[in-house]
Amino acid sequence: MRAGRFSRCVGVLAGAGLLIAFAAAPSPRALAKGDASLDEANRRWGGARCRLLFDVPIKKGKDRDGWSKSVYIVPAPGRKVLKGNMGALLRVSNRDLLPGGVVRVGTAFVADGWSFEDPKGKDGLQLELRFEGIDARARLSFVGAFGKDFDADDLGEIERWVRLDILDVSPADERLDDAAPPSAPAAVPPRPVAPAAPPSAAPGPPVAAAQAVVLGVMVEPLKVAAGSQAVLVVTYEVRGLPPGGVADVTERRVILRAGEVLTTLEATVARQAGIHRSTQPLVVPASLAPGVLELRATVKAGGPESTGQTLFEVTSR
Repeated sequence: MRAGRFSRCVGVLAGAGLLIAFAAAPSPRALAKGDASLDEANRRWGGARCRLLFDVPIKKGKDRDGWSKSVYIVPAPGRKVLKGNMGALLRVSNRDLLPGGVVRVGTAFVADGWSFEDPKGKDGLQLELRFEGIDARARLSFVGAFGKDFDADDLGEIERWVRLDILDVSPADERLDDAAPPSAPAAVPPRPVAPAAPPSAAPGPPVAAAQAVVLGVMVEPLKVAAGSQAVLVVTYEVRGLPPGGVADVTERRVILRAGEVLTTLEATVARQAGIHRSTQPLVVPASLAPGVLELRATVKAGGPESTGQTLFEVTSR
């Protein structure tokens, strides 16, 4: 599990009671889109190991199923996730197993994946978790102003918020392998710089049908101090190769701030069929101003490009 833990205060949303929001029934097309978005997210989250980034107090009350909920968790100062106010609740199935009724920073979970509180209406996003080491479950749910529920269209923004502010997430797939021999750490310069490509493997059978598909993108750690090193991780699958076949996969990593490109790192690597975890070290210049950056990763073999993205934060030294 990567280093760089941090703690943050848990806030309580102000205001009167929440109002129930009514909406028209979704169309079949919208339902299909929601299923597709959720399936893609769960390919990244299913079985992932997660650690909590701050203490979360759990209230003593229980619902009819025995679950207890936290105070509201709100975005970090200056963080805008979606338009309007929003917050999250952490629910636990057995508060009695928590010393002092608090889920402590560093608590380990296994993610079961994203689901809908209302599966039929595809509404009310929630993240299902299992505690590691104790027989209890946890659930992150999300609510907006006036009781607004969130659906599949909001999944991308909420998923990024969880990864950036709430949970430190590591992939679950034990088959992941390291990238080809790492190049020297690359600093973020004012213009693009590309690392040297590792030597290609001997050619195999034809690779015209090969396709590389991004499964996940992350930065380790999610908060990196200016002047220190981060690791840019891209997990992807190479498909469509005959047995023993090898494809040249072009990996491109672009770092952006507010849509402006800071640097581009690119390499071509020989890959066999299967899932690969590719890493690229990146030294953040000491002079870089604090703020949220985006990593946009693209992979391409013989088929169309596949892209994924994530956010990370640069802090002062």
